[in-house]
Amino acid sequence: AKATWLVRMDDRDKDSWSKEDRTPVTVADLAAQAVILGEMMRAAPGETVFAEEDTSHFDDDAKASRVREIAEEVLEQSVSLGEIREWISYRGNPEGSTRWFVDPLDGTKGFVKGLAYAVAVARSVDGVLDCSWLAVPGREEVMPGTAGRVFRAVHEGGAYVRPLEGEGEEERVQ
Repeated sequence: AKATWLVRMDDRDKDSWSKEDRTPVTVADLAAQAVILGEMMRAAPGETVFAEEDTSHFDDDAKASRVREIAEEVLEQSVSLGEIREWISYRGNPEGSTRWFVDPLDGTKGFVKGLAYAVAVARSVDGVLDCSWLAVPGREEVMPGTAGRVFRAVHEGGAYVRPLEGEGEEERVQ
């Protein structure tokens, strides 16, 4: 979520282009996926990952450098373009019974236009959706009551919301 917000705050949302299927992709999509999947490589190495983006856009040095710049700012450390490529491409163990589904920027069209978007991650275990997270880093005036929050739903365990940043308490919601 921080990666998408940084792109938005620095007015870098103009860094978008079209994929082969004519859907938009941005520096924010790729940076967010790199950060998420880089962490998944470390934290869940035996699990399967389905993610939207790939590294086909890394033949453009300017785009690749922008993705790396955002990832470094989020992670607060230097990373190589090789690491960024590896993270974006990471798919884990294709035979794993735990599967992660990652949309690093759900609503790219809205993001480019300054409208609503989210960062979405879900996990299934043995074919059952176990938990899902939706981070909404957008502007409050665009999404009253949801912007700046992370929503989490747990199978048979309820739904929760907390502030995206800071130490706010998680609250149960309906």
